Amino acid sequence: MLLPPQIPYPDKYDECRRRGSEEKQANARPEIKDKISNLDQYNNIIVGYPIWHGDLPMIMYTFFESNNFDGKNIYPFVTHEGSGIAHTDEKIQNTVPNAKVADGLEVRGIKAQALEKTTKAKISTWLDLNKLIK
Repeated sequence: MLLPPQIPYPDKYDECRRRGSEEKQANARPEIKDKISNLDQYNNIIVGYPIWHGDLPMIMYTFFESNNFDGKNIYPFVTHEGSGIAHTDEKIQNTVPNAKVADGLEVRGIKAQALEKTTKAKISTWLDLNKLIK
């Protein structure tokens, strides 16, 4: 499920990047348009996000802070342009301390867009290591 913000992000890259930077500087918690009403029925949560300015997009903090993740397993995966996972798995763990956050998967954005053969293998290995595929 996507987490659409109440105020949509701009489609143009530079404008979206600028907004993400402003939200980070303000430590904002953008409002999520559509709440996830059935999160309690899941034990394993795979969550994907881009790395923005070396961090989670601020709307992800809104998501983690406004839901109960006690006892849940969280499997983060990210796209980035050079920063790797940027310790965001640790930031999630600090935000939801009663959940178990697995080592995350990081994929360079350009490779994710191309979904190269090696990227597919990396994703499959990560899913298998975390017992998310059978």
